[in-house]
Amino acid sequence: MSDRNHSLFTSKTFLLLAAVLLFASCSKNEDDSAAPSGGGGGGTTGGQPTLGYSYIHIDVQGPALSVFDTISLPAVVDPGQLLISGAMFETTTPEGVQQVIGLVYAYGFDKTVEMSIPAEIGSNAMGSFTTTSTGVITETPTFMLNIDYAEAFYDNDGDLDNDILTNLLSTANTAVTVTDLEVSNGAVDFLKGSISGTMEMKVFVDPVSEPAIITHTITGTFEYHAL
Repeated sequence: MSDRNHSLFTSKTFLLLAAVLLFASCSKNEDDSAAPSGGGGGGTTGGQPTLGYSYIHIDVQGPALSVFDTISLPAVVDPGQLLISGAMFETTTPEGVQQVIGLVYAYGFDKTVEMSIPAEIGSNAMGSFTTTSTGVITETPTFMLNIDYAEAFYDNDGDLDNDILTNLLSTANTAVTVTDLEVSNGAVDFLKGSISGTMEMKVFVDPVSEPAIITHTITGTFEYHAL
């Protein structure tokens, strides 16, 4: 395994472990969930229109990944491979103790969207990840968005190998806006929001050069409903 493929594997392993750890302390949307099979059943929650089930819609456009996709119970073929989880926790930052909401939307090993966002209504800029020259994540920001799609591909040097070193990672130019939030007993009951801005991937250039950065635009909407 080459250094660049090993670093990509390490990055994906980090994301998978994060999803598993988050899942261990939160809800899971299962096959027998109350979500409608056809995407109907919407209404309002907290005065906001809602589809009535957990989902994320994303539109990502860039040189390595171009997708318009939905991860939700009505949208997937095999509900057994669907994981949607949410948890609220406290973390200490330079600004003091903050409430954070962690969300994971995943379908098998092929699609994962992970985010950590402030537990408040409003728009917030995400943070930037720190990585090594081989793409290994060494510092994860408190507020972040991390997108891992197996279909992402970028051949930077024309050798037909995938030169991607990292997942698609948030920067200060990535914004997540929460428009509705309901919390009880320290847990998230309902959350609705949107995503906009740009995100970045690092790609291999050659053995002696620093990785190149390729930018992607992203827009999206999401809801989380606790069972």
